[in-house]
Amino acid sequence: MSKKLIAVASAAALALSALVASPASAAVFSVDTNGGSGTGETSSAATTINVPSGDVIGWSTAGNTTATAVRYTVNTTGTTSSVSVTATGGIKLLTTTQYAATGTDAATSATGSATLTGSAVASAFTFYAATNSTTAGTIVITESGNSATRHLKGIAGPVYKITATAPSNVFSGVKAEIKVKAFDAFGNQITNAAFGVFGVSFLGGAQAVSSGATGTAYRTASTDQALNIEGTATGGSSAIVVTASGSTVAAADITAFGARDLTKFLSITTSTLEDRVTALTAQVAALTADYNALAAKYNKLVKKSKRVALK
Repeated sequence: MSKKLIAVASAAALALSALVASPASAAVFSVDTNGGSGTGETSSAATTINVPSGDVIGWSTAGNTTATAVRYTVNTTGTTSSVSVTATGGIKLLTTTQYAATGTDAATSATGSATLTGSAVASAFTFYAATNSTTAGTIVITESGNSATRHLKGIAGPVYKITATAPSNVFSGVKAEIKVKAFDAFGNQITNAAFGVFGVSFLGGAQAVSSGATGTAYRTASTDQALNIEGTATGGSSAIVVTASGSTVAAADITAFGARDLTKFLSITTSTLEDRVTALTAQVAALTADYNALAAKYNKLVKKSKRVALK
């Protein structure tokens, strides 16, 4: 090829390269978490948010103060890429349409599902998530071969239900415990209820005395509230009422969650030393009578040398 032709070919190639635009850099896949506390990138750093104790789903940049939802924005590699989201652990996923609904269609704790799909708009796909569990669940987001996992768990709501157990018998002058546990509307146990949340009253019969230390009364090992009672000098039965009240207790019933259960009735018998001696004496007498009856039958069936003595 002549130098002239080489020069012409080079010039043409240069001109062509100038006419063809260089491809833009490919967009980078990422997920932005907005709301709640914590990055959510690992289970130990799970994003925390209030459970919807008022049966209302709401997002806020104020974090955990009042918010009950987290907003996720998926930055996609394509302008209109398809996005798929799957959740575990009781997490509900909501589309922007579901979240924005008002009136009778407004989002509640029942809104949403464990799976969600949609298409990005201008390389972004937004959805919301809420949870009614204090155990961390996962949110797996996939797009065009890319994947990211986020972890989300709830903060227990106000006390909505309680349980209470007590010994059937308390000795005079001896302390025993009524054990109380508190739960929110979704059944999450509340392990930081202060001592003053629970009260004990006595109806008729022998009275017992309640006492206990102030401050956080839940015990680390058993996660229950220990309310001390002490049998009085007078024996008899006590009808005991355990109640929960205060600012950390649900103020009203929520229709979707049923009626609050904040009162428990228990019955405890206080026994004096004389009562116990009398009861034990009667038990010994009954056991002796049973033994003698069996021994008499046995003695009738065996030789005289093998017979047993009666008590």
